[in-house]
Amino acid sequence: MFKPNYLRVLDLLEKGGTIKLKGFTLAISEDGKLGYLGQSSQQGEVLMLLDIPINTFIEWCNELEDKDIPFTIPQLKSR
Repeated sequence: MFKPNYLRVLDLLEKGGTIKLKGFTLAISEDGKLGYLGQSSQQGEVLMLLDIPINTFIEWCNELEDKDIPFTIPQLKSR
């Protein structure tokens, strides 16, 4: 059985992935902050912080279907 959707989404984001959620393309910054990708006329693609309650994030994730959350494949560390 799968983990809850919000944990799967966080796992994906933590591994550098992105996901479409409520019209936003979510990602996590290098310092671990949740945000969405936006466009700046001067900087190009930027990560805008997304300040929402955790319960809202969980509700949004629960609306996703399994097929909407990509599987992540762990990368092997080089020796």
